[in-house]
Order: sequence, then structure tokens, then C-alpha cells
Amino acid sequence: TGTNEDIDRMEVLLGPASALYGPNSSAGVLHVITKSPFNSQGTTVSVDGGERSVIRTGLRHAGKLNDKLAYKLSGEYMQGRDWEYNDPSEPKTFSTSTTIPASRRGQANQRDFDLQRFTSEARVDIRPREGVEAITTVGLTKIGSGMELTGANGTSQIKNWSYTSLQQRFRWNRFFAQAFANLSNAGNDTSSSDAGTYLLRSGQPIVDQSRVYALQAQHGFDLGTKQSFTYGVDYIKTDPRSGGTINGANEDVDNVTEFGAYIQSTTRPMNRVEVLLAARADNNNVIEGSTFSPRAALIFKPTENQNIRATFNRAFSTP
Repeated sequence: TGTNEDIDRMEVLLGPASALYGPNSSAGVLHVITKSPFNSQGTTVSVDGGERSVIRTGLRHAGKLNDKLAYKLSGEYMQGRDWEYNDPSEPKTFSTSTTIPASRRGQANQRDFDLQRFTSEARVDIRPREGVEAITTVGLTKIGSGMELTGANGTSQIKNWSYTSLQQRFRWNRFFAQAFANLSNAGNDTSSSDAGTYLLRSGQPIVDQSRVYALQAQHGFDLGTKQSFTYGVDYIKTDPRSGGTINGANEDVDNVTEFGAYIQSTTRPMNRVEVLLAARADNNNVIEGSTFSPRAALIFKPTENQNIRATFNRAFSTP
């Protein structure tokens, strides 16, 4: 839910990364780091335009009330027109079946190629003393209009889909903890609603009021100058709420709860050489037993800004 003006930098970790980052990181991790209101204050306004009738406006304002409290507000609006293509599998008129809303039965089926999206975020940073920081973030993205492929069911016409994120982070020296929730809403309250997203091949609404909740904690310490450890625990609960429109008969048995714990060792036996070893175990309520994700790396740093590494990683994805 962040905006372009608020991005400080991006970090990319290539390859499987489950050892530290948990399930569903088998293809790597992209970390988008936003600007701290303590370090980046003032107001930024931008206006972009281009082909496909694209217009984008962005606003970011950040301020520091004192040395212990800072805030940030940002928003972005984008509109345009998608590439025009009509799927021959989509009927020219919707059926009169009772499985679709009454207002759509027998009506013409026309794609809406217009794109509209609004994104906003608010953040408060508190630094009560040196080495302690608490960050509270609330974000909202709403897609007024758009299209998205769904796989076996073809293209969906997105209408009034909103996505809300809530995050609380806390850091005390090398201890870090966070809790976050991601809330989705496809715009339909029930499977008979016509206010939100629907499938263009059938006219059937998509209900998605799903929730994801997570808790994470991590700590690290050194033993002398050549050895350090990082360890942590994770909890994540995925609660799909699709009113039977996505998961069908599995609607009441599709919740997934996952627990994980990991430890990583970094050893510097000599100058410019590091040996990294990590192990992680995860358990969920869907699959019996635990999943083990190891990681090993030998790193050579010829200069401060260069490294050569040989690594082994194993990762997994939750079904």
C-alpha cells in the first residue's frame, strides 16, 4: 500500500530464503524499505502522464514534532486504460441463471478497460530513547476498476476491491518484533451481490473478505568478534473468507495456521571470509509433521562492496 514517493530503497535476496523468511519464499525475497519521517521530512508532490491515458498523482508529507516523535502521510491516485482484448470464451450476454445477480442476468457482457487505483498510508515513529523504536503503519489500497487473470476461471472484472494493512513494529537494540494484519475485500458482501468484482466468463461475483494475521520476533547476539547468532519465531494465520465463490466446498476447512522457529550462525574465521549456517523448522495444521529448511553459505569479500559466495538453500511453499 506504499506510494512511489515514499520508497527509500529496495533489497533483493535471490534464491530460496525459507531459513530466515519462512514459507512461500522459495523464489527469493523483495524487501521494499520506505523513508523514515525522522530522516526525510517535508512535502513531495508529483504528477505523471503517458500512453494509455495514464495519469498518476502522488503526495507525501512528513514532519518531526520533536526528537522522539515523527509522522508521515502519503497518497497516490492512478487512472488509465488497459490494453483492449476480448476473450472469445466470454459470452456476449450473461445467462439468466440464478447463480448470478438478478441485475446482471441476460445483460450484455462488456469489459471495462478503464483502470482506477487509490493508495494511502499513515505512519507514526516513536523513539523514546537511544536504541528503542516503535513504528505504527496503516495503509489502504482501493482498486475502483481493473482486470485480473484468475487462472482456470479466466479474467475477473475488478470493481471496488480494497486492501487494508495494519502493522506495528518494535525494535530494542538487536531485538525486533512485529505484528501485522492484511485485510482483503473484493467489494461483494455475498455471492449474490453486484457491487464488486465478478468473473467475465460467467458473471458470478467473487467474494473475498480474507484475513492474514502474523506475529514475528527476532533477536541476535555476538560471542566475541568472530561469532554472532540470530534466532527468532514466527506465527501466521491465513483465514480465507470467500463465501464459497473461490474455495467452494472447502470454505469451512481452509484456514491455515503456521508456526516456525529458526537460528542462524555467522562465523568469521579470517579476514574477508564468512561462514553462514542456518536451520528452520515449520509446522502447520494442514500437513502432518514439520518441514526443515537448511541454509549454508561460504562468503568471500575481496573488497568492502564486493562478495563471492557459494550457497545451499532449501525452501517450501504452503499448499
